[in-house]
Amino acid sequence: MNSPPDEARGGLDPALATLRSTVQPGGPLGTPEAPHETRLPGGLLLHADPEGLHEGRWSSPSGRLLELTVEARRPGRWLALHVPLEPWEPAETLWVALLLRATAYPATVLRPSLRRGRPEGFEDLFGERHLLAQGREGDGAALWPLDRLGSDPGPWREMVLFLPSAVSFRLSLHALRVLAA
Repeated sequence: MNSPPDEARGGLDPALATLRSTVQPGGPLGTPEAPHETRLPGGLLLHADPEGLHEGRWSSPSGRLLELTVEARRPGRWLALHVPLEPWEPAETLWVALLLRATAYPATVLRPSLRRGRPEGFEDLFGERHLLAQGREGDGAALWPLDRLGSDPGPWREMVLFLPSAVSFRLSLHALRVLAA
């Protein structure tokens, strides 16, 4: 018998459980106090370059994990969805994988990065491939082999999905998983 997607073995992403299990009406991006940060259920964060100006809305409707509508009023250098990850045992991990199903209007390139904490801040390990979300529902995957991760995973880890920061777009994430195998 197959396990439900949110109970997949090796899942590093329990932060996504709230969005998977409930309908969230969402709200506007940012707040007056923190216009470049949108805190989402489960500890997720949509973070934008303070030099840019992005407006829009987020929600988690039935049948979708997350829906974003973003208006790029002033382009920034980056816009990213941060997903906190559970620790994993480096000696038992051959791969970390990101799996997603998405649609976007217009077609949108997503750049996944495995971010880990370092004494001087953080280090981004970008996936070897960009992911494409387009008008029809499609799947994408990114892999990080153990030799790229090294023996020190850092004190904290997160999956960062870099989104377009210079154009307006609508993105629907139907499914998103981060797994260790």
